[in-house]
Amino acid sequence: MGSRACAVAVAAVLTLAGPGSRAQVRGAAAAAARVEAVARDPAALADLVGDTTPAPAVRARALLALGRLWAGPLESEARLLLARSLEDPSPRVRRAAVRVVGELGERPLERTVLKRVAEDPDPGVRCEALAAVERWTRPTHLYYLEAALGFGDPGVRAQALRNLGRLGVRDLRPDLVATARTALRRGSPAERAAALGALRAWDRLGDEDLADLLQDPGAPEFLVLQALEAARGREGVVEAVADRLARSRGLRTAWAAFTWLRQEAPGHGRVAPAVARIVDGETRRNRALFEMAAYLKGEGYRVEQTPSGWRVLGKGP
Repeated sequence: MGSRACAVAVAAVLTLAGPGSRAQVRGAAAAAARVEAVARDPAALADLVGDTTPAPAVRARALLALGRLWAGPLESEARLLLARSLEDPSPRVRRAAVRVVGELGERPLERTVLKRVAEDPDPGVRCEALAAVERWTRPTHLYYLEAALGFGDPGVRAQALRNLGRLGVRDLRPDLVATARTALRRGSPAERAAALGALRAWDRLGDEDLADLLQDPGAPEFLVLQALEAARGREGVVEAVADRLARSRGLRTAWAAFTWLRQEAPGHGRVAPAVARIVDGETRRNRALFEMAAYLKGEGYRVEQTPSGWRVLGKGP
């Protein structure tokens, strides 16, 4: 985007925003412009990062721009600047610093980033720090990961579970596996998804875990779809999937449960009545509904398409 287009976009946002939002937009625009002016000059960017006078937004942007210019392994001076930024009073600068460490794969600063995982008061910094070291996760990280699991922010806990999933189950105490199982049942949507992935990676995802999730009416759609994928080849969850199909309100979940049952439990007696309920009255015409209608016809149901939608008339000639 050119400078004229940027100016037009900022003006449009300022027109729509309230007074407080306008000040924030102006501040962000000013920070972007100041960094953009020296975006190709590593020395000038480093001066901006090291100077505590500019606003944190300017210094954070400068650090991210500097990270794009750096190529690892870093020289000692660049690494020192990055290490100081990890201890900066501004959480915005610390977030930028841990992101740069992760993007550059700067392993010499791993321990400093882990300190941010365990001790930083800002949840955004903790999340970025966890993401930065995720690919390096090993048993020596457990102390820091447990601290993150006990933090009050669900986003931090979810990322900590994703990191834990990188470890082998032999490296974990049973109580950590139990923590993941509790998160699967009672955590935020992000925590539940991360716990599902971790338990699956450890081969500790039981049929009961999946059945509880599939039968949970409050489970978000994306999580139900992940559970159905994880349930492939598991006879012990057939009835839970049938329950999900019978209660489905969204077509996407219904289609996923329907195709799962046709593949994993062909001939299951609860499928046709549930599909008849889903198709009847639907006004859409798509692949899922055409295939469901064809299935019902194969099961002896009379199915019609009318100008007002699908009609399922029951079994019979």
